Amino acid sequence: MIKKTTLNKPANTVTGRILLSHVFLFFFATAGFSQTVTTGSLIKEMVNLEKLAENPVPFYRTIQFSSYDRSSDQPDGPGWYANSDGFGKEPIPNFEEILEEPNEEGVGTYLLCDIEGPGAIVRGWTARMDGILKVYLDNSETPVYEGPARPFLQNTYNIFSEETDIDSEIYNNTFSQRDAGYFPMPYAEHLRIEWTGNIDNLHFYYLQVRVYEEATQVQTFQSEDIQIYKKEIEQAAKILNNPDQNYSASASGGKSENISADVKAGEKQQVFSAEGEAAIQFLELEVEADNLEKALRQTVLNISFDGAPHAQVQMPVGDYFGAAPGINPYVSLPFTVHADGKMVSRFFMPFKDSASVVIDNKGEQNVHVKGSVNFADYSWNDERSMHFRARWRVDHDMDENFPYDLPFIIAKGEGVYVGSTSILFNPLEIPTAGGNWWGEGDEKIFVDDDTFPSTFGTGSEDYYNYSWSSPDIFQTPYSGQPRNDGPANRGFVTNHRWHVVDPLPFKSDLHFYMELFPHTNVKGFSYARGSYFYARPRLKDDHIPVSYDDVRHLEHTYWTPEAAGGASNSVFYQVEEILNEKPRIETMEDNMWAEGRLLVWKPAQTGSELEIPFSVSEEGNYRVWITAALMNESGKFSARVNGEEAGFGGSEGIINLQIPHRKLLRNYGSSTILLNEGNHSLSIRYEGSENDTYNKIGLDFIWIQKR
Repeated sequence: MIKKTTLNKPANTVTGRILLSHVFLFFFATAGFSQTVTTGSLIKEMVNLEKLAENPVPFYRTIQFSSYDRSSDQPDGPGWYANSDGFGKEPIPNFEEILEEPNEEGVGTYLLCDIEGPGAIVRGWTARMDGILKVYLDNSETPVYEGPARPFLQNTYNIFSEETDIDSEIYNNTFSQRDAGYFPMPYAEHLRIEWTGNIDNLHFYYLQVRVYEEATQVQTFQSEDIQIYKKEIEQAAKILNNPDQNYSASASGGKSENISADVKAGEKQQVFSAEGEAAIQFLELEVEADNLEKALRQTVLNISFDGAPHAQVQMPVGDYFGAAPGINPYVSLPFTVHADGKMVSRFFMPFKDSASVVIDNKGEQNVHVKGSVNFADYSWNDERSMHFRARWRVDHDMDENFPYDLPFIIAKGEGVYVGSTSILFNPLEIPTAGGNWWGEGDEKIFVDDDTFPSTFGTGSEDYYNYSWSSPDIFQTPYSGQPRNDGPANRGFVTNHRWHVVDPLPFKSDLHFYMELFPHTNVKGFSYARGSYFYARPRLKDDHIPVSYDDVRHLEHTYWTPEAAGGASNSVFYQVEEILNEKPRIETMEDNMWAEGRLLVWKPAQTGSELEIPFSVSEEGNYRVWITAALMNESGKFSARVNGEEAGFGGSEGIINLQIPHRKLLRNYGSSTILLNEGNHSLSIRYEGSENDTYNKIGLDFIWIQKR
């Protein structure tokens, strides 16, 4: 069903979609329009998606300082894929300069950054960085901060809030997001940061900085700003904490048009169109099909503005919302995916003359698409306004010639980069991150006249705000990992990150690459990625229209665990094959599980036990591992070896397998224990659940690893 609307903008329109109090609308309306950059104006930008749709005034470049390997000094040169980027004992110190050579204890002083002119720190990150940072603003002899490095990079505003009446809890998962910190810190003239520490120890770091045009008026950060801008901090934190409830666009005249369309296999259908000058501020979609996961990849979203010959937005519907494959619920500032299948986009999409939404069903099944488009008044500015673009590409059946740089987007023209997704299938059969980790590679971003990346990272997960190849499912306002099947990082994995206060403006060129660098070479790897950016008219990018082969349906392939990498010296046992007795046992079949089967034990009551026999061929120190399934209907268990506590489940000794909306595989290991040659027993004890109906314990395999 086509929805066509003619937009005639009335004078002094005050109606609209109001979801917040008047104070929040004022907060949005005033964000970023002052010519003087302040801590307060930058905090407002943290929750202003509309501002991203216009070239920034004052203009700035976003650059990054990090602990990338300094052997990577020449694109495609001999050290381009070097990976000594903060682990310690690097051949070249991971800093701009050595200020004081290491003393007898190995402690030296190093220059992290030294920048002339107006600017602002907008983001920090570290996996771990000990030592002391000194942060100097505007050539002051007294640092605005001197103290431990990690709190500054991850929890900066917490530090400066100690002398205020602000509850520092409001920063959790808002200003501090996973291992990253978003802490706008403007300066008028100069930024210099020094680190004193031992470079033989871990020292991973990112620091993102806006570098403003020379004449930009900036009010330098001072510790009192936290109290001065308390209201802005609290309002931004409230929105970031719950965008679904507390975010609202400020544009007036909001109207909604419903979408409802049956799209047959192999057909395209326009489901919405509008004429006139306006902006889409919310897009809600839901797809219904017999095989929903397949439909979400094979149903392609096309959004066109102002008569463009090809849609500026072209992505599979599920991938566009950053949680594919399938429905994997999460909440971020620009996107929400609900457990019931409703997906919400809050990126602001202005247009001058027209807009249209087309659904292209490249699958073999009919689909029903429903939702709504909310649009509002907007005055197109011929000097600054930009169209929203979302580009997608995929490489299937990749060979093992890693590492190399995967292009996300290459664009010629003027715009602002605002987000990325990595959506991949990782078939590696090693069940540990040490061996099946896919993201050792770094982001490398060239902007305008760069001959060397002005953003050069230390690992794919570091770009996505986490670290140490963590398989955790997590969500923050600007980043998340809504899917990671496991064990560790195998199977389907999805990461996303949105650049809201740290966007990447460019005037002529943008080249965004992510290095693909898995621990172990493997065939059959599939890597889809999305790039989200705003573009001025006349920008040209390297997008190639999505093909039928691109959206081929991917499924888990049959696999057996491999004793390599972090699983070296291991012997694996499929649980269903070694049980002597099988009371209250059923089997689930799916290639997500090793050898295509998962044993599911349904204990009769709390305290019931399942005995799993195993043997070792020689006496020695071992770790015993359980690879178990997390599911919605699962319960809790504890484990013992030969009747003795063995360190499973940490200090509490309890492992909770219940997780809503997903099925995951995870490893749970014992402490190192001495086992004699011969037969042994692993006891699984059911410890109940939060819901009496959740009593399943899914056991895929156990493994015994010689230490």
